[in-house]
Amino acid sequence: MPFSHLRLIAQKPGFGHLWFKDKYPDQLNHVGDHLKKRRLDLKMKSVECRKLFAVDKGTLSDWEKGKHKPIRRFRPKIVEFLGYNPF
Repeated sequence: MPFSHLRLIAQKPGFGHLWFKDKYPDQLNHVGDHLKKRRLDLKMKSVECRKLFAVDKGTLSDWEKGKHKPIRRFRPKIVEFLGYNPF
């Protein structure tokens, strides 16, 4: 026996909050900017990107912020992901 005949209808939230323009790099100054631009263009979450490169959250974040450069062993996978060589 239902308590009410009220039914709520709404759209499920998408991932629109992940693609804000303020998070999109204006200029490609370092490898991390290239990675972030490509990831956002593909509407890929950072979790998916981390799995692709087999790195942890801090590593990808540091790359995208320009705090650290990827070490040499990640370069072939990065070139494959971007489709060009940003180095």
